[in-house]
Amino acid sequence: MAQQVTNIGDLRSAEQQAQPNLPPPEVAVAHPRPWRNEWAFYAVGLGAIAAICYFAEEILVVILVSVLLSFVLAPIADLLSRLPCHFGLRQQSP
Repeated sequence: MAQQVTNIGDLRSAEQQAQPNLPPPEVAVAHPRPWRNEWAFYAVGLGAIAAICYFAEEILVVILVSVLLSFVLAPIADLLSRLPCHFGLRQQSP
């Protein structure tokens, strides 16, 4: 005769069945970085940006003014290109 097979889960208590002994799930949590003395890098970076702006002021002003002027003149150029003029001011299409 065969022996009766019992389920191991039947032998556990109800409390053990309700609370399985599993490790906690791994969750992606941003761990705070320990405070490092990075203020020196920030100060050097800000100083470098300020020095670049100071020494390149003339070049940057010319570039910014030209960009602003192109935005201001673009609608006027579009209007003039749409006007019918027959005396050579308009670009001829080939």
